[in-house]
Amino acid sequence: MFEKYLGPRSTESSRIARSLEIDLGATPHSIMEYADRNLSQTESVILEHLIRSGEGTTSYEAEEESVLILTSSLNAGGAERQVILTGAGLRNQGWKSTIGVDRIDAQHSGETLQSMAESLDLNVIEFRDVNLQSDEADELIRLHANILSNLRPIERERSECIIRMIMNTRPRIIHAWQDAMIYPAAIANFIVGSNALIGSVRSLNPDEKSILHGRKRPFLRKSLRMLCDVDDFRLLNNSQAGRESYARWLGISEGEISVIRNGVMDDGGKGVDLKHILDIPVDSELIGGVFRLVPEKRPLLWVDSAWECIKNRKDAFAVIIGEGRMRKEVENRIHEIGANGKIILHGFREDASKCYDSFDVTLLTSSTEGLPNVLIESQARGVPVVSTNVGGVNESLSDGSTGILLKDEDIGTIKSALTLILDDWDMDDTSGACRSFIEQKFGMERMARDTKEAYESLLSST
Repeated sequence: MFEKYLGPRSTESSRIARSLEIDLGATPHSIMEYADRNLSQTESVILEHLIRSGEGTTSYEAEEESVLILTSSLNAGGAERQVILTGAGLRNQGWKSTIGVDRIDAQHSGETLQSMAESLDLNVIEFRDVNLQSDEADELIRLHANILSNLRPIERERSECIIRMIMNTRPRIIHAWQDAMIYPAAIANFIVGSNALIGSVRSLNPDEKSILHGRKRPFLRKSLRMLCDVDDFRLLNNSQAGRESYARWLGISEGEISVIRNGVMDDGGKGVDLKHILDIPVDSELIGGVFRLVPEKRPLLWVDSAWECIKNRKDAFAVIIGEGRMRKEVENRIHEIGANGKIILHGFREDASKCYDSFDVTLLTSSTEGLPNVLIESQARGVPVVSTNVGGVNESLSDGSTGILLKDEDIGTIKSALTLILDDWDMDDTSGACRSFIEQKFGMERMARDTKEAYESLLSST
């Protein structure tokens, strides 16, 4: 019954099929009549078996209005920030939330949002926490060892960790963030007998955002397609552009993916005085950028465009907050164009969302985006934005009122947009428009409420 995932017959694949049949306890020759050499689809076969066989029918007793939110890390990133805000927002909606994280600092960079989670008093548990050990979870893992042993090592380890976490926290909803976490969450979900799984996919599908991501886990597309046919599963994205992207990739209707836009938390507190920290005049103009120094953010285009704008302006500067593997290239470009001291690489700051107050305008020059948090956070602090028109960017600003959506991406066009805002826009009016736009469309309370409603809708249908 799994030949649609594994293709035409070969001697090697027939042997693999028989091995899987034995391990899964399936009837001989039931897994496939036709198969190929592609071992990468073993994970899809196992998930299909769990869905069809009704594994985990002895479900655990869940705690009402509780959710286990799963993510791979708390390294500084847009999805990780939304995980934290979702946990905090749901708590304000009356839900008990636990954040389960594979490794808090998976990148070993020291750049995490752990202190943000701690400041919000969130319950964050790493997958390998010894306190998750229990006889009950160990017995479930032992009973399903034949299934789990056929997974890739990382998928097996994550699945077992999530089983332990579910049995420890007893959530009513399991909410896995980003594609790679949805698969092991689904395996654990069916093994323990949970009946409510939510998957928040990436901002754009792997073919449109990160081809390497798809190559590392080629089974994800087929696995997500299967899950979309399960009554107890819902797929979420944070933008209409993302919904369209995944609908194309999965070959499903857009109606099968719900949109819950990102939320932003603005406590109205005092921002960081970045001009003082950078030792630049308090009345100077400052173009800001908050992004990782990686190719898809196009930091060299950002530098060239910012420099074209500020090089002939008195007391005008530009600053990038963020780190990444392109730092040396960016440093070299700043030196080559003679912008040392005028364009500043400030590095990573966990309080980056408080730095927008020092900006006159925020610039984003990405080649690909989903729904960029940097634009939302900037406008939440009353600062207009200029951005390339990619992904869901057009959903995240009001063109001509809270920012400028670039019609093309040449340096002259970007300079003109920046100059127009700096010279011609009334900053008091613009600031008010920015705050109003974000409050209505991207408020944290709205995001938490929409998420809660998605949970309740799923539970009411199970």
